Amino acid sequence: MIYYLLLFIGAVMIVLSVDIDKYYQKSVEGLNNIECAIRKTIPGSLVCALLFYAMNGFKLNVSAISVGLGAALAALNLLSTLACFKAYEVGNVSLFTMFRMQGGMLLPFIYGIVFADNKPTPFQIAGIVIMVFALILPYLSAQKDENKEKNSSLYRILCVFIFIVNGAVSIVSYIQSNSPQAVDGNSFLTIYQLESVLLFAIVYAVWCAVKKDNLIKNPPVRTKSQTLRLWLCIIIVAVIGSVSYLLQLIGAANLPAVAVYPMVTGGTVFLTAVSGLVFFKEKLTVKGYVGIILTFIATILFVF
Repeated sequence: MIYYLLLFIGAVMIVLSVDIDKYYQKSVEGLNNIECAIRKTIPGSLVCALLFYAMNGFKLNVSAISVGLGAALAALNLLSTLACFKAYEVGNVSLFTMFRMQGGMLLPFIYGIVFADNKPTPFQIAGIVIMVFALILPYLSAQKDENKEKNSSLYRILCVFIFIVNGAVSIVSYIQSNSPQAVDGNSFLTIYQLESVLLFAIVYAVWCAVKKDNLIKNPPVRTKSQTLRLWLCIIIVAVIGSVSYLLQLIGAANLPAVAVYPMVTGGTVFLTAVSGLVFFKEKLTVKGYVGIILTFIATILFVF
């Protein structure tokens, strides 16, 4: 039961990071998506690398498979970050989040059954069916939206894209947690964060080489308090996100994939809806309320 509690805490942290990300996104309006992604990722990843290195007693264990998985995760993180920033510009955030979390749930669920010999219980099968239906409800509602921006072809492509990318992230995480050749969680997160810094820096160097208008040459004008708030957002989101990911790694190492990622997805979707209702006064449709209730029920079923 303790591992399910850790997954719940991880889901709460994901919601917190999403809420803070909303503030960050509004605070950097006018900057290019790549510039926003670089500014958010490089310093945050450096802080997290130092944090997990210290948590591991200033020791770093390295293995070929963990370095490879870390590089794969860094590449997926780059794609996910850029897709998120673009999707937030052209479409509905909640619908995009639904696709993102659904990919992180369904693909590892299938992977666990096909490749890891996981045996889902009848309750878990019922939970996955209920959750899929609950996650489709917002999409059915959004299809009636007459706003062409939010229903553009680009936005729909981004939704499918993030579904695949986040599913791949969950699968890579599961492989890392269950591979005998993989290093411990803190060492892996240190490696992954350092590889993220390197990859993002390379991408941004290329970007600066072909673009005259960029963050380095034309830094935005902000007050000291605004700059401080942005840096706090960057660091807090990075730390919260990394700790959440560590809790998911612990859960993945002790629970089957058919339970871990649906639990995280269900918890995140439910808590995100509650957070939006309480803190951002977001109005929900009847389908939205039904979806929340069904998601909550489905999440409970995964414990059995």
